[in-house]
Amino acid sequence: MKIFALLALLITLSAAYVSFDHTSVANSTQSLASPSDSTGTCTVTAKYDGTTLSGTFTCTGLKGNVSAAHLHDCGASYSVAVFSGNVLADVMFTINTDGASGSFTSDFKDTVTMDALCNDQCYWNFHTPYAPNGEVRANLVSMKPVCNIEDEVALDGVVHQGADAPDGSKIDIPSFYVGYQASATVGSGAGYIYLSWDAALQQLVVSGIMYDLKSDINTMYMYYTDDGGSSFLTVSTYTIPSGRPFSFIAYYLSDWNLARVTSSKANLIIETYDSTTDELKVDFASTTYPSFDSTCKPYTDLKYDATEVLTCYYGYEGSTIDYACSAGSYCSVSTFGGEEYKTCTTMDYCYTCGCGATVDDLPSSGYACCDVSYCNTLSLATVGCLFDGAGSNAVGLLVSLFVVLFMKWFN
Repeated sequence: MKIFALLALLITLSAAYVSFDHTSVANSTQSLASPSDSTGTCTVTAKYDGTTLSGTFTCTGLKGNVSAAHLHDCGASYSVAVFSGNVLADVMFTINTDGASGSFTSDFKDTVTMDALCNDQCYWNFHTPYAPNGEVRANLVSMKPVCNIEDEVALDGVVHQGADAPDGSKIDIPSFYVGYQASATVGSGAGYIYLSWDAALQQLVVSGIMYDLKSDINTMYMYYTDDGGSSFLTVSTYTIPSGRPFSFIAYYLSDWNLARVTSSKANLIIETYDSTTDELKVDFASTTYPSFDSTCKPYTDLKYDATEVLTCYYGYEGSTIDYACSAGSYCSVSTFGGEEYKTCTTMDYCYTCGCGATVDDLPSSGYACCDVSYCNTLSLATVGCLFDGAGSNAVGLLVSLFVVLFMKWFN
């Protein structure tokens, strides 16, 4: 009975990801080894059927025969774009006698390898005598949608919903996957970006590739249009060559920042060393993002008379006092230590909730504010509706990356 129970557990574990076909191209732009002046490529065609990962590779133009080929894992805390990893022993190619092709088949004993592959932390590495540490490699990015959605997530800004947020999660929003094309603001570069929100891990993964840039990428950040264009989330400050696939995880993402990402008013900026004023931009405008279960949404368009002095309540509910705010301030209600807290604020952005909402509807890092005296008298239920932030969830579809685009970018 224990054997059958173990088999049932393994079957359940291996079914965590959908079946998929995936093609990637390894080149020296992605290799972190020295020397890296190879013009060769290795194309890997892989297939996952729910239990087994198998595949083949074919190389051309390398400076030596392939001496070893396998899958490396950088680890969950490191970006595949800028770090090397350890070999995953259960995914190694058998190399053919021509030294330029091979195949592998892997049946997994647990989910470690597929979890790593589907978390954007792995790469194919091809070693030769010319470059023993790896002449070419292929960073496996944007694998979150490939592994979790059963249809194509196109680069069209349409959001595909995955698993629901677990009970008690800090940010109560379901997993989602969405792809965008990047547009050039200077030069002739282009590329794509995928945003993957993992509700179970509470992580936002930003992945993609940019090519034909004027120089190496040195900064990627997000900004919110209603905040005047200032950065609210730094994605990466690593140096990334044009043409290298990247993936970065935004850990400890606050409620407020995720709300801004999913507000349809966010953009991602790619700056290079030769163009520090926005070489590429990705516009996240979309009306189909999943929204918070409550009606709370970020709102940054409050208007007030900068000379007006408001009288607000100050302190915790039950022990508040009258307080005259300075000119141009708002009365605000926030959460602090699980209690409702009232004060004045000069911030012109806040969470605003539908009528009848309470302080419990505010995410932990948000607050509500309004522009009339004593608006914080009792609770948010008495605050007039400044903005109706109700949203809808998108329908889940299927995912795969575009082989033709990979071939263009890597050849």
